[in-house]
Amino acid sequence: MTDADFKAACELVFETIRQLAPYDTGNLARNAIKLEFVSGKVARIYVSETIAPYMPYTNEPWISPHWNGKKNPNEGWFDASADLIAQSISDLLGGKLNAQY
Repeated sequence: MTDADFKAACELVFETIRQLAPYDTGNLARNAIKLEFVSGKVARIYVSETIAPYMPYTNEPWISPHWNGKKNPNEGWFDASADLIAQSISDLLGGKLNAQY
């Protein structure tokens, strides 16, 4: 894989996670999800909790009495995104994904 291929794959993953992120104000999807190229073959894709400190709560079950037993409509979005991205990368590189969790 060339550096250009790696960069393209990382940008695809970055755009995918941005598209799958919950979108209320758009802050999480547009501002908090970051892509940083550390070197030619090392990238860091992450969510800045400085920008979106509520991010973990978008992924987890609602347990507060405030929600009156309602289910979080976004529950598990980040986990599902990670699974989808892992499968996409595996397919792209002709690999086999062996998920164990």
